[in-house]
Amino acid sequence: MLPPQLLGHQIVYRLYRIIYRIKKILVSLLCVFVPYKKNRRLIRNHFGFGLSGTSKPVELFEAGCLNKFVKLYFLYYQRKLVEAQTNDNKENTASNNAIENRILKQEYLFKIFQNAMIHGFYGPVSSLPSFPKGSNAVLYYGNHPYLDVAKKMLSILKPMKAVGKSKCRIGQKSDGGYVMLDPGADGIAYSFGIGNNVSWDFEMSKRNFEVFQYDGSINSPPITEPRLHFYKYNITGSVSAKLGHKSLSEIISDLGHENVSDMILKMDIEGSEWDVLLNTPEHILSKFDQMIIEFHDVTDFRPEAANTHLKAFEKLNMTHQSVHYHINNCGNIAVFPEFNIGCSSEVTFLRRDGNTFVPDFSEYPTEFDSPNNISRPDIYIGNLESLLT
Repeated sequence: MLPPQLLGHQIVYRLYRIIYRIKKILVSLLCVFVPYKKNRRLIRNHFGFGLSGTSKPVELFEAGCLNKFVKLYFLYYQRKLVEAQTNDNKENTASNNAIENRILKQEYLFKIFQNAMIHGFYGPVSSLPSFPKGSNAVLYYGNHPYLDVAKKMLSILKPMKAVGKSKCRIGQKSDGGYVMLDPGADGIAYSFGIGNNVSWDFEMSKRNFEVFQYDGSINSPPITEPRLHFYKYNITGSVSAKLGHKSLSEIISDLGHENVSDMILKMDIEGSEWDVLLNTPEHILSKFDQMIIEFHDVTDFRPEAANTHLKAFEKLNMTHQSVHYHINNCGNIAVFPEFNIGCSSEVTFLRRDGNTFVPDFSEYPTEFDSPNNISRPDIYIGNLESLLT
């Protein structure tokens, strides 16, 4: 339930929305009786219902009200946390660290507000909100049922530092480029789902990697290069794959890589990654030293989907450790009071065997990251090690 101090502002916001929509209906009715399309356009522009760029669309109007409300809501909680800190000072200094940590968790949200349009609020309800065009953030407040499952997911995706390893960006500084641990030179890489963007593949080939590309949705790759090998197949988790599909096990066998153990995998296959990960044996996954995977629909927290996602994360976590996390800013984000998680999350994993990991207190996104959509700012994540403590 919302704090009583903010209920009034919520009512005002909802009244604004009602008035705005009534106004829009009346203007539309007025235009019915106005001759000539040019005159109707002038009327719509005058009342603020013209084309985007010539007047303020309804999304921006609502976002202004919502962002003001969101900031007031968390300012309220900031004040409550300061009061709690004052009270804790009377008890013991040990609890001060916990209070400061909670304040840190609230402050990360203010950075999110700078980079995301907040669409709406969802309290303790069971239904999944819809995302209207133009919005890219939904705030879940209070003790929301989705909080626990989202926290479990992010606890697995939370990066750790690999001792003795350094990061680099492979590919362009926008969609199609990925942050990974420096792969060095020479080796074998698999690239699943390439579309018309092969900047990662091309740069890996320049490092003397033989890159095997798989994508059944295109007839030929956008560029050709001696070390790039294209196959018109989609990847699936099932061994008895349907026509035009192959499993990871079958691909490794076809290419004669059964005895290769330090390969690199990059996968962006628009939601099919869940099937691949759940149905690929662990000994096959363990052949890859690094795996760069873009996960889709992560914020679908409905029980069936959430269970599938958690099982895939937990299985992958047995053989590999997350070492980098980035949110694709082309998709939506779910914002909880202590952290946010992306609908499309790009995660780099390093094989556990032979590596040592320590906590990563870096702020994400890092210097190596770049927004997928360069016309929008990158999505702030923060220090996950502290936020999830």
